[in-house]
Amino acid sequence: MAPFFKSRKGSTHGYDITNPFRLNPEIGKLETFRKISEWLEKNYMTWLQDIVPNHMAYDCENDWLRDIFELGPHSKYYRFFDIDWNKGQKLMAPFLGATAEEILKENKLNLKLDESWISLDYFDHSYPVSAHTYSEILATPELKDWEKKFRDFEAGKQDWQDLKSLFLIDIQADHELRSSVDKTLKKINASEEKMKKILDFQFFRPTHWKKTENEINYRRFFTINGLICLKMEDKEVFDNYHSFIHQLIEAGFINGLRIDHIDGLFDPLQYLENLRSLIGLDFYIIIEKILEWDEKLPRHWPVQGTSGYAFLAEVNQLFTNGRNEELFSEQYQKINPRNGEYETLVYQQKLFILKERMGGEFSNLWELALELKLLPDNAANTNSKNALGAMLAAFPVYRIYPEDFPLKKKQKKIIEQAYERAFQHGESTEKEFEKILSILLKTSPNFTYSIFQKYVKAFCNNKIKELLPFDLSKLEEISDESLGIQKEFL
Repeated sequence: MAPFFKSRKGSTHGYDITNPFRLNPEIGKLETFRKISEWLEKNYMTWLQDIVPNHMAYDCENDWLRDIFELGPHSKYYRFFDIDWNKGQKLMAPFLGATAEEILKENKLNLKLDESWISLDYFDHSYPVSAHTYSEILATPELKDWEKKFRDFEAGKQDWQDLKSLFLIDIQADHELRSSVDKTLKKINASEEKMKKILDFQFFRPTHWKKTENEINYRRFFTINGLICLKMEDKEVFDNYHSFIHQLIEAGFINGLRIDHIDGLFDPLQYLENLRSLIGLDFYIIIEKILEWDEKLPRHWPVQGTSGYAFLAEVNQLFTNGRNEELFSEQYQKINPRNGEYETLVYQQKLFILKERMGGEFSNLWELALELKLLPDNAANTNSKNALGAMLAAFPVYRIYPEDFPLKKKQKKIIEQAYERAFQHGESTEKEFEKILSILLKTSPNFTYSIFQKYVKAFCNNKIKELLPFDLSKLEEISDESLGIQKEFL
C-alpha cells in the first residue's frame, strides 16, 4: 500500500509526509486499520506497507520544519533535514512566482494571524515566522505587555509552544487585543521597508522557485522543491522517524515493508542494517530500486528483493510487437528528424537536467571537491567542471555503493565506462577527464577513505553532505505530541 501516514492536505499519493507518527486522517483512523488487520489475518492475507525514509513534504503542515522556522538553531529538529546551513544561515524557500523584491513591491507576501501562529503567506504557501518576530510585530503601546513576554523569551529556558499558545488564547478572548494585532499586521504588510525587516528575522529565505536551477542549500527529491530530504544516516533521525512504524509492526498490523527511493539515502546498506536491527532478520523487506539490465542487486543487502521494475519491464515486452520498431522509428524521424541515436539522446538530456534543472546541486558538488582539495588550484575552471558533468551524464547505472577504498573491480569498471562514454561525446579534453578520474580511482597523501566516501557518494547521488560533524545525542528521541500518540496506540 502507498504511504498512509499523515501527508500534505489533499495529497493524491502520500509520498509528501508531514507527520510519520500519525495515520493520514483523510484515509482512516487507527481503529479502522486494526479491524482491517484482523480481517486480513482471518483470511490468511498480509499487509505490505510502503514507507518513505528519504524525504518529507516541504510544507507548513510539516511539524518538524515548522519548529525549525520558529526556533532555528534552537529547534530539536534543526539537523534532521539535509540542509547546508553554512550557505547563508537561512533555508531557501523556493515557492515564489517571482523574485522576493518583486513580490514585496506587489504586496503579495503578507503577515497573517490565525489560531495556530503568525505566518508569512504567499497564496497557498504559509511560513510560520520566527519566535523573535513576535516581539517586533507587537512593539506598540497597546501590545507592550505581550511584546515584553516575547522579548524575554529564551529558547531552552522557556517552552515556546506554551508561550505562543497563551498569546493565541488571549488574542481570541480579547477582541480589542485582536483588533490591535490586526491593525499592526496591516501596517506592516503595507510597507515594503517593514516587510524587508521582518524577512531579516526569519530562518528561511523566500525565493523564486526557478532559483533552485542554479542555487540550492537543501537536498530535495530530484527536482521537486516541495520535497525536502532527511539525514536518515544519523541514528537519532532514524530512530525518531521509525518509532511509530515499529509499533505498527510489533502489533502485527504491518507484515512487510517496501522502502521507497533507497538510492536517495546517503548509505543504503547502513540504513537497511539499522532497519534489520530494529525489526528483526525474518521480516519481509523489499526496496524500490532501479537496476539496469546487466546490473545486479548487491547480494549482501539484507532484503528479499526489489519492488519489481525489471519484472514489469519484461512483462511489458509481451505486449510489444517488435516488428513495429522500424515503422515507429520512421514516423518519429518525420516528427523530429534532428535527434540521432537513442544513447546520444539520453546522454544529452541527462546533461540538460544536470546543468539546467539541477545546476544548484551540481555547483554544490563541484564546490565540495574544491573544499576537500581533491583538485589542484589551477583545476578550478569551467573545463574541469564540464568534465565532471559529462561523467555524471555518462554514468551507466543509477549509482554505486563504495564501502571501502580502493574501489572493487566492478565499481572501477562502472567509473571507467562513464569516463569512456563522456570522452566520446567530446565535452572536455582528455586532461580534464583524467583529473576527475584520478579523484575516484587513485590515492594521494591527503586522500583518506573518509574524504573519498564523502565525494564518491555525492558524485554518484548528485548530493552534498555537510562537512562539519554534529552531535545529535542532545536531541530528544521523539516529540511530546508523538509520545502521546504512541501511548494511545499501545
